[in-house]
Amino acid sequence: VAALLLEGSAGEERLAREGVEALHSAATCGHSEVVETLLRHGADAVAADSDGFTAGHAAAMHGRVAVLEALRKGVQTRERKRRGDGEAATEGKEGNRERGEEAGERELEMKRLLEGGECPWSPLEVAVEAGERETARWLLEAGAQKDGKKRDGENWGTVLLQAVRKDDAAIASLLLAFGADVEKAGADGARPLHAAAERGCGKTADVLLAAGARADARAGDGRSALETAIASGHE
Repeated sequence: VAALLLEGSAGEERLAREGVEALHSAATCGHSEVVETLLRHGADAVAADSDGFTAGHAAAMHGRVAVLEALRKGVQTRERKRRGDGEAATEGKEGNRERGEEAGERELEMKRLLEGGECPWSPLEVAVEAGERETARWLLEAGAQKDGKKRDGENWGTVLLQAVRKDDAAIASLLLAFGADVEKAGADGARPLHAAAERGCGKTADVLLAAGARADARAGDGRSALETAIASGHE
């Protein structure tokens, strides 16, 4: 039905008017085939709503890995469609230049998908906040950054710190497996192990220690993780 509604000039007008909302709704509900149809008819895979959220954010929040795959496919094919599927390939130096431009544009679009455009939260941060481990894994495999996005000009913390503060040992372990820095502090000087100690997150602290977190390291307030645990009332 979606494909029928998007046919012809009326469909183009409908897509221009309702495309972002329709794409986000399909992403939220996990309708990957509808997402593919919308993208095939020209919807922007990384278009943001009035709050700055993209379809990638919606998919990350609700654990829609198939939708993220559809969005990635849409990004990969968008430049070819924009230039015209029927155009003959240009040969020689000019052809190499065009292919290089297309590759660069696809890379930028993929970066926008993974970083979430202008939204202050990346899709990975949204997935971690929602406890969507498999979605987080997909984003990490696709190349999502683990440092988190800057808000108000400062990087308030890594995604690992976010997982620790959520007491999500499984996602913390996943992030560490993908190379997250076990010692990197946030803007407030808190290290992941100190964040776990402050909140009494025993399982997550165990994961961090197994990954090499230094128990004797000092946070921004000068305390060790042990001192932080004691001050917070966690035995």
